[in-house]
Amino acid sequence: MSSKSSPLARSTASQRAEWVSELVAHRDTYGVVSHLSQTIGVLRQTLYKIFIFTKRACLVPLPTVELL
Repeated sequence: MSSKSSPLARSTASQRAEWVSELVAHRDTYGVVSHLSQTIGVLRQTLYKIFIFTKRACLVPLPTVELL
């Protein structure tokens, strides 16, 4: 793993959720991915991968629970 991606290995799920929230909140803002990647020290491609993974996870239907 390159040293530029090492913050990802040390990040928590909470931090990654915060990053995705930033991307969603500012999805139409030019340069937000570049700025965030520089701020946290990961590649832009890594942020895109996290974002896509999260979007896919949100589309997975949750199992239904039958209440008695």
